[in-house]
Amino acid sequence: MVQGLKLVLFLLILVVPLPSFAGDSSPTLIVTTVGAHLYPRQDNESKFIATLEKGEKLQPLAQGVGNQAWYMVKSSKGIIGWVQATDVSSSNRVDETFRDTAEVNAPKQPTGFLSECLAHADEVHKKAWNKNCEINDLGRECDGHGLPPAIADSLMRDRRAARDECIKLHTTKSITGK
Repeated sequence: MVQGLKLVLFLLILVVPLPSFAGDSSPTLIVTTVGAHLYPRQDNESKFIATLEKGEKLQPLAQGVGNQAWYMVKSSKGIIGWVQATDVSSSNRVDETFRDTAEVNAPKQPTGFLSECLAHADEVHKKAWNKNCEINDLGRECDGHGLPPAIADSLMRDRRAARDECIKLHTTKSITGK
């Protein structure tokens, strides 16, 4: 009997949701626009998957990056999708959750051998580019305008290959210590 009571209590703990306290610090977004939509991807030209109610609370799951700000959210009905940041207001807790960590994770600018190698590859590329501009009578600094696409593509492939070689040499040098 006691064992059965313990089992029932255990199941009640699992099934009954915990009360939400006024000081709940979980991040939320609130829909501020009438007729805001939930999209399957970060594209307001795509067909929306749900219409959100003004005042509806959304659970933020991720923040999109790009030209426009987007949040991946879970709606109060359990639908997961993307909402434009302009259609919602966020608390400081949301901002803190998705704080930009660019300073922490920013790639370091190359120094030493790698920096010199990349600069040399870029300089060789620029000279070849300008020479092709002169050959095609486009002026010394044509920036690719009017340069035949096959030539421009070839020059860009050569530049990428040279820069990749710099990185490969740098990586090998770092691993072997030579």
